[in-house]
Amino acid sequence: MTESVTGDSLQFTVRVPESVHVGERVRVRLRLANVGAQAIELHLQGLETVFDVVVLDDTGAEVWRRSDGTHALAVPQLRPLAAGDSIEFVATWHQADRTGHQVTTGAYAVIGELPGDGLTPMRSAPAPLQVTAARVAAPLG
Repeated sequence: MTESVTGDSLQFTVRVPESVHVGERVRVRLRLANVGAQAIELHLQGLETVFDVVVLDDTGAEVWRRSDGTHALAVPQLRPLAAGDSIEFVATWHQADRTGHQVTTGAYAVIGELPGDGLTPMRSAPAPLQVTAARVAAPLG
């Protein structure tokens, strides 16, 4: 499933599968595209661009955050982005909650975040993700 937020000339998209089985890795792709007619200069953070992925449960409670337990240098980064160009970021969620336990089956939402020079990071719209029961192997014989 793909969800995006569009600003004046930026479109920030998060893409995840519509559903996964319990225990499967979830590949999360974030894409920031310049959909405007002019080049822009992005104000990002980190020597390597800092980005975050947030997973919420069906009550809206935060289950997991990619950046938990990590530290990034708060180095401002100016990055040009030509009209029609985009940058992508990829992360993997192993379906663990903040304490390291396997999450349960159910509905989740995945949000991408890009910190910039403001106090509030740029956020994507939430992309829905369904975690379903584990696959059952067919009996042999």
